[in-house]
Amino acid sequence: MELSGEGGEAQGTGDMVLPLLYSAVAVALGGAVLRLLLRQELESGLAAALRLLLALFSQPLCSMAMPGYPGLCLFSLACLLAYSRLPVPQLLPVQGKAILITGCDSGFGHALAKYLDKLGFTVFAGVLYLDGPGAQDLKMCGSDRLTVLQLDVTSSEQIAETFEHVKAQLKNRGLWGIVNNAGVLEFVADAELLPMNIFKHCMAVNFFGAVEVTKIFLPLLRQAKGRLVNVTSVAGIFGTSDQWSNQHKKLMQYLSPDVRKDYGESYITSCIDNRAKYHDESREDLQTVLDDISLALMAKNPKRVYSPGQAALYLPFLHQYAPTCIFEYVMISLVGSGLNQPDGVKEKGSHQ
Repeated sequence: MELSGEGGEAQGTGDMVLPLLYSAVAVALGGAVLRLLLRQELESGLAAALRLLLALFSQPLCSMAMPGYPGLCLFSLACLLAYSRLPVPQLLPVQGKAILITGCDSGFGHALAKYLDKLGFTVFAGVLYLDGPGAQDLKMCGSDRLTVLQLDVTSSEQIAETFEHVKAQLKNRGLWGIVNNAGVLEFVADAELLPMNIFKHCMAVNFFGAVEVTKIFLPLLRQAKGRLVNVTSVAGIFGTSDQWSNQHKKLMQYLSPDVRKDYGESYITSCIDNRAKYHDESREDLQTVLDDISLALMAKNPKRVYSPGQAALYLPFLHQYAPTCIFEYVMISLVGSGLNQPDGVKEKGSHQ
């Protein structure tokens, strides 16, 4: 009786473990596929869905054909085979294709110019400062396919000169891609604190500059039936501590006495400290961004939007689907943490 009881207990434990292992394999397959979808490295479609469904529904067949752990091994093999056969984006050849990138002094544009050059593209890297360290680094590290050009996207004259230079270099080949990467983020603070020239400069570079570059180069892009890539980012353009200090001095000069009194020096200083914190915490590894931009240029069937990075995925999702109060709470936690209260708010609270 004792031996029979122990054997029944062991069998019962085995019966409980095996379904859990089957479930773990299925969850691992689902997680791997979800990761590909989030990184936009999977071409979703009927073929991919059928492969995954066949793999998942093969579980009862495997357990019936080969009971116990051999069936689990067979199911794991079926899932692995289905995952390995999932359709990935088909890439076009890079030979003979030319790309214009704006804003290559630093950040995404600088890294992208090097990356596309190594992939074999002909790269025209537009920089704001032709004698700056970013431009000099590109000239030293790039191949003969990489050309560094003076290109201030707010200057119509420089845009026209760049167009003529690129057109002459291409010799009727056409331009395969334009990457509108140039962008600025001036001092980030309450709108009341910022002078109008900051708003105007941001629009001149981030919007009107991209529009004018695109309009001028569209004939070359149309000739090659190429791609237009617009880069939008906050993390990549937070600036440096020196720039924030300069902006802080300018802000204090522009502020009226009433506004300065209502906000206070400590609040404005905390805005600078917050930007420095985000800069220190931001990722220096830009590879996910480079992979997505190159995929937008090389994929046979590119997506409309690529969103590298976790924040680029969950923040738009929360903005669209979550209640407004939840989204505002998340944004305040991200952006407003570490900020001191304005002096006017402190005084109002003390009188209540």
